Amino acid sequence: MLGKGHAVSGPVVWWTGWAWTSLAGYSHPRADVLIVGGLVAAGAALLPDFDHPESRLANAGGLLTKGLARGLGYLGSRIHAATKLPADRPDEDGHRTITHTLVFAAFAGLVVTWLISLSGPAGAALADRTGIPALAPLGKLITALIVFVFVRLGFAAARAAFPGRQKRVRLRRKGRRWRKPTLVAFVCAAVAYLMVPADTWWLGLAVSVGCLAHLLGDVITASGCPILWPIPIPSREQVYNRKTRQREPVTRWRTWYLVGTPRWMRFPVGSKTEARVTVAIEVFGLLMVAVLVYAGGWGPGTV
Repeated sequence: MLGKGHAVSGPVVWWTGWAWTSLAGYSHPRADVLIVGGLVAAGAALLPDFDHPESRLANAGGLLTKGLARGLGYLGSRIHAATKLPADRPDEDGHRTITHTLVFAAFAGLVVTWLISLSGPAGAALADRTGIPALAPLGKLITALIVFVFVRLGFAAARAAFPGRQKRVRLRRKGRRWRKPTLVAFVCAAVAYLMVPADTWWLGLAVSVGCLAHLLGDVITASGCPILWPIPIPSREQVYNRKTRQREPVTRWRTWYLVGTPRWMRFPVGSKTEARVTVAIEVFGLLMVAVLVYAGGWGPGTV
């Protein structure tokens, strides 16, 4: 799928999970968890494509992010070469390798959770080193910066899935005009800053959910997605036997098995079918919002 489709699916999967747990009575999510977490999931849904130098995320920071994208693609190709089995497809550019796995989705969430956990200790260490206790809250900028980056990228990509001109917002009568993604990201970062260190565990979960939404989106494309790596997956194929001159069933094992829906349910990336699927995801997202309202979400919940 294109970046805008992935960005839309991120918050939809996030809201779907909370909707079902709310209906079952296991959770009562707050409005900030649903809104900020959904926007973080939208940005994280772009993360698996960071291994492609032409992706939206790779072009977000100029030469720096392009270089990182090429490095990540090279790392993916090396891991693919080291772990592939004889029946696995050859890798060409490192795209749709290590970053398109459930292992990467869990790893990304754990890394973000770890970085956020450093907010408090980093602030305390800064205050001790400088002897200025007032500098302790600066450690919370780590969490705020992470939220700002994910929300800024996710909101801009998801906004591209909706028609209409992207106008800038004027904060004052003769003041500077801000782009909506930047303004929304700033507000979400401020909310995350105020929550540290009391209740931010779900931000790492939102990143993993966003990556999972990306993988699910690629599963329904024509190429499929190796989400189950490194688990060896067997597949039955018909191979021609020259001795018997007949086709015989053979079991082949793949660690980079391309998981996908049935062929008739797949579509090429960038096609009209993908555009229709993106609209269907948007409608489903609105339905999940209604379910959350019905279940008592968006209020002063416990999560």
